[in-house]
Amino acid sequence: MIESISIKKYIAQYFLENSVQPITETVNQIVQTLSANFINDETVFVKSKEMTGRILSSYQGTYIVGLHYENKMETDKILYKDLMRRDQITKNEVMNYLQNITNETPFGRILKPNILSDLSQRNKSNTNNLKKTPQTTEYREQIKKHQSRIRFPKQAINKKSPIPAPQVVEQLKIEKPKRILVDLMNNTDSFFKSLNGKELDICGFKGENVGLLLEIFSFFNFFGDQISVPSFTIEELASSFSEAEYESKIIFLIHSKLLKILVNERKKHGRDCIKTYIEGALDICKIETDAAAPNIGGFKRIQWFSGDMTHSNWKTYIKSFIFDVNEVYGLQKIMSFKEFSLEKRRKSQSMEFSVKDRLLFVKFLIECVIFSNTVRDIVSKVLDKLKSLEKEKYELSVNVRKHRNDFKEIKTEEEKIKMTEKIDEISERLKDLDVEILETRYRADLGSYKGAKFYRIEKKIFYFYESTYYLLDYAGLSMFLRRIKPGNRTETILSSGLRHIQEVLLLAKEN
Repeated sequence: MIESISIKKYIAQYFLENSVQPITETVNQIVQTLSANFINDETVFVKSKEMTGRILSSYQGTYIVGLHYENKMETDKILYKDLMRRDQITKNEVMNYLQNITNETPFGRILKPNILSDLSQRNKSNTNNLKKTPQTTEYREQIKKHQSRIRFPKQAINKKSPIPAPQVVEQLKIEKPKRILVDLMNNTDSFFKSLNGKELDICGFKGENVGLLLEIFSFFNFFGDQISVPSFTIEELASSFSEAEYESKIIFLIHSKLLKILVNERKKHGRDCIKTYIEGALDICKIETDAAAPNIGGFKRIQWFSGDMTHSNWKTYIKSFIFDVNEVYGLQKIMSFKEFSLEKRRKSQSMEFSVKDRLLFVKFLIECVIFSNTVRDIVSKVLDKLKSLEKEKYELSVNVRKHRNDFKEIKTEEEKIKMTEKIDEISERLKDLDVEILETRYRADLGSYKGAKFYRIEKKIFYFYESTYYLLDYAGLSMFLRRIKPGNRTETILSSGLRHIQEVLLLAKEN
């Protein structure tokens, strides 16, 4: 069991910076780092002095340790080999601790609320209760007092020597391509053009409309089975939004099933609950009040929360829903969606319809139902599945490493063949698990890098750059991952997520 507050904080902070990568990989990296290093503020045992101290700082395997001598504080410079950790850090202990402080969500594993603040508070409390534990100010005073004795070698802080200019043609041939590559990476426009992404053309959709289409398709691609919407291709979805009559079976099912979820929520939790969902969805979609928006009319209002929607009356239900949101709930922003309020006028005056308005309204309905208990129940089942898949992957990873170690001790050829078959069988299952874990997450948005936004739909990667969407093939993805230099946590998460997808795509290519 891990008792050190400092180590617990390190594990939590490390997870925050690498939350997208598989938890088993995170555990391996944490254990590997802690096996070779002590961390600041960690309490350690000094072998030569047979006493405990606290790590203040470190440099290349040498640690400045605060020690307590009969009510007097001292600091000493001690080598790594002369120190011992109080806790033995194993993969099982790190895995158990990470599972205790995190939760699984459709967007991956996340840290539970207030974990870091709770650890900091406990660390402060422990420090106040330890009579022989020196305070930070005392450490600093001792460091200043003995600075001359613990100063690092001068060469350690010297500036790096400049790279000598190449003197021969052969060296120039090596250096020039390197400079070209650096210039390419620094030039954002050239960088993304070099990926050779194929401009995405889905039934003539362009710019923001493509992004909305991807989000909508991603939602139904994942939740469709659970809410009784048959599967369809992204091309079929795009064509349905482009139809002038706007009455295809796909459009009917999308609107009716989403509204049905809100009807059920209203029956179970009341009108105020629905109002909260709608307010949140309008904010997420960034819908503003349009003073010039026409009032919805020209139809016989019904109770949208009762009765059965059919292919012939679903638009009346939607119009009644919009009317109530505006008149009963007092949320005038809903009138900014003009598809249904202008329908009658368009037919009589041959007005053009807006694909973007249609897409935005469906996105709005999706954001409403994401707040619902119906979707939460689905997500809860997904979390259980993800947890089960990750647990199986972790256990199989441990087993395959054990079998590989045992293989080294096997002497007979027959036993080696059996062990090889067993290792291959587990390895194949691990590959399948990687695919299952990826497909269990529904979120399309992966993150952004240098102004480009990345998306995943099924096993395809898209990126949005300068008002255009591109399809990124495996070669382009590999090139991007070789060149990417994450500058912050968001970009690090994107990089980790793309590497996981790259592994799955590689498996698909091999098969």
